[in-house]
Amino acid sequence: MSSSEQASEAFYAALADDDPLQLYEKAPCGYLSTDPGGLIVKVNQTFLLWTGYLRSDLVGKRTFADLLTAGGRIYQETHLAPMLHMQGRVREIALDLVRADDQRLPVLINAVLEYDEHHAPRVVRIAVFDATERRDERRNMVDPRLLATAQAGGRRGAGCR
Repeated sequence: MSSSEQASEAFYAALADDDPLQLYEKAPCGYLSTDPGGLIVKVNQTFLLWTGYLRSDLVGKRTFADLLTAGGRIYQETHLAPMLHMQGRVREIALDLVRADDQRLPVLINAVLEYDEHHAPRVVRIAVFDATERRDERRNMVDPRLLATAQAGGRRGAGCR
């Protein structure tokens, strides 16, 4: 076996031994777990880093809805929570979180509702994806049809003088 193959084998062996807790804490997305009422019971380091909160600020003290903007809380109550309870999951929901410094953090969330052995809601698992760049790109995009309409309107206006 060549030294390159040995290095590759050692690399993959080390990955297989990764600590599951570190995989959770340093995941490329934020993770939250809440009780069925929304109280945060677990949160990973990535989420804390993005939002500026301390774990002790959130776990057992705040609900997921507490971290949303006013509009996000209304959406959560009227659409997100009912959809989660009816379907057991939601995907790619765009929301804004309020960070510890009161700045907004645009996110996409996926959530699943897990049930206990008696089919009662047990825990909600939420994956949070930072959507800042996506939202910035979308704001900077110009719909070609709107641009063509605006340009045509400008030409028409110029000919009416």
